[in-house]
Amino acid sequence: MKCFFSTTLFVLTALLFVSIHCQEVAYYDEIKDLPNHPEILLIDVREPWELEQTGMIPTSVNIPINSLEWTIALISPKFNSLVSREKPRLHDPVITTCRSGARAKRGAELLVSLGFTNVKYYEGSWNEWCLLENKQCYE
Repeated sequence: MKCFFSTTLFVLTALLFVSIHCQEVAYYDEIKDLPNHPEILLIDVREPWELEQTGMIPTSVNIPINSLEWTIALISPKFNSLVSREKPRLHDPVITTCRSGARAKRGAELLVSLGFTNVKYYEGSWNEWCLLENKQCYE
């Protein structure tokens, strides 16, 4: 019985690790095409002061990484009012972005841990976006 419990615990831990740490990656072409896909929510998890310095990718909404969990937990009307977008359902497509990709990945991992099943993160994030768009990255 002890062996069964240990094996079961190991398998469940491995499955949780894989599900949280293996998000799909979104790439520039997909992000560029987002204006044609309003059903996809692009969340920029940077702090507001960072956005003031750099700007945002078109169609993105700002939910800082430190408030992502409680913002996503809001009931729909409050979320919709705060973010100016409809609250995503657990199966709706969501992509996270940030400056370089690290926080975007953490945001995607958080969303998966909260039950979201259709999550990607933009690995290149703002740095890649402004480079490929020939924009000034920082003021």
